[in-house]
Amino acid sequence: LDAEPDRLRGTFGTGMDGQTIDEHANVFVTDTHYQLLAPDAPLWRKREQHYRYWDGAAEQQGDVGWMAATSIRTGDQPIGVFYNDNAISRAQLDEAQQEVIAIYCSLLGSMLELKRVTQERESLIVELEAKNAELERFTYTVSHDLKSPLVTIRGFLGLVEKDALAGQWDRVRADMARITEATDKMQRLLGELL
Repeated sequence: LDAEPDRLRGTFGTGMDGQTIDEHANVFVTDTHYQLLAPDAPLWRKREQHYRYWDGAAEQQGDVGWMAATSIRTGDQPIGVFYNDNAISRAQLDEAQQEVIAIYCSLLGSMLELKRVTQERESLIVELEAKNAELERFTYTVSHDLKSPLVTIRGFLGLVEKDALAGQWDRVRADMARITEATDKMQRLLGELL
């Protein structure tokens, strides 16, 4: 389906010569698919009409025949319409074959939904891996920053003991000031984290 509700964006079609034609650049105005978009709509519809086909340059109109439109859905959400007709074969509509096409369209919708969910999951995994890497860098930085004041405190506690035993009270006070600075730094780092 196109962004506008009365239009279908082309994918691939079959020309009157039986060759596959790329119709991605084409937008077809149609009212047929409206009948298939309601949640309680049948899986497919048939109607008699003039054939419309793409000749590679423009949409053309051919003889009268049948065209069947089958909805492609993901759950209850329509995402497209599969058209088939008897423009080339001129055969009568085979309802059993049309039911097989409806099953195919149902499977196609499920596969497309699975692909969308898989792509979304892969995107989330990449995002999660990036967040985990960022968290690992953060954890490393935090642990390094918190370790530094502890090393300082431990070192100066040893000096305090040595200076106290030697009776060098001026040095004990200086050592205690360094320990206080280290604990203030650690408290500041913890405050920034929280």
